[in-house]
Amino acid sequence: RSCLSRSQSPRLPYRTRGASYAVGSRGIDVPRSSVRRAKTLQRKDSDSFVGVAVVGVSVGVAVAPPCYYAAAPPSCGAPPPRAASEKRETVLLVHAHPLPGSFSGALAAAVRRGLEAGGRDVTTLALYHERFEPRLSPDERRRYLGPNKHDPDLPPYPTVPRDIRPSVALLQKCDAVVFVYPTWWFNVPAVLKGWIDRVFLPGVAFKLPHLEPAGAPVRGGLVPCLENIGKMGIVSTYGAPRAVANACGDNGRNMLTRAILPLFAADCGVHFHGLYEMDTTDDETRAAFLSAVERYYEDEF
Repeated sequence: RSCLSRSQSPRLPYRTRGASYAVGSRGIDVPRSSVRRAKTLQRKDSDSFVGVAVVGVSVGVAVAPPCYYAAAPPSCGAPPPRAASEKRETVLLVHAHPLPGSFSGALAAAVRRGLEAGGRDVTTLALYHERFEPRLSPDERRRYLGPNKHDPDLPPYPTVPRDIRPSVALLQKCDAVVFVYPTWWFNVPAVLKGWIDRVFLPGVAFKLPHLEPAGAPVRGGLVPCLENIGKMGIVSTYGAPRAVANACGDNGRNMLTRAILPLFAADCGVHFHGLYEMDTTDDETRAAFLSAVERYYEDEF
């Protein structure tokens, strides 16, 4: 949970629930209220910037090379060991990149290693490897919003197509979901957008308020159906600098944090890691980012 109020959190292009932001890499806007609460140190042996934000008794530390940014809750120390009878957290890891040996693939593997080292049960859904069909069929679109003047006999909510039932089942039973993808043209890859179009169906991810009983919770104009999901992670790479990505809208990240987030639990936290200027970074910076992501998903997520 956040140790900083929303007014104290860095200004970002979306509202983040359940997460506060450690001081990131050089060039990141941090409000004065956060700066007053922070001590900054410069590591002598590298060009990495270390930000330490102190709020009460909680301490958040972010170690970030100059071209990447991590937005995350502050660390409150190692979590206590789970009791033998305690339910293990289940995480759905959704990866979208066509090349098995890509840096994005290495990031997905690092996220999985970190999660498993932290005691979570992880299911990876590699959309390209699974040959997922991203195209919404004409019949799916016709049934999407239920009965209308052209098809008055349609059911209120569409039937889930057979090929996406495994994805629906994974979404409905997981405690957290992590998206790992490259940002192309300031958006998610087409296969990931198609997965969202087809899997986040009415009746699966949300319901329509006018079809539900009075008093049903409404967020973003819809009744959420995936309140089992209490955390969302986003790990992405960008060819552009962060300032350019933000100026162009960073549409993929905004879609996930503005349109998809309200379908999850009301206090669902967002955990974002982005590597910017991906095409011009050196091997040392990429290795540092991989290591930071893996450590974060083991200790902090």
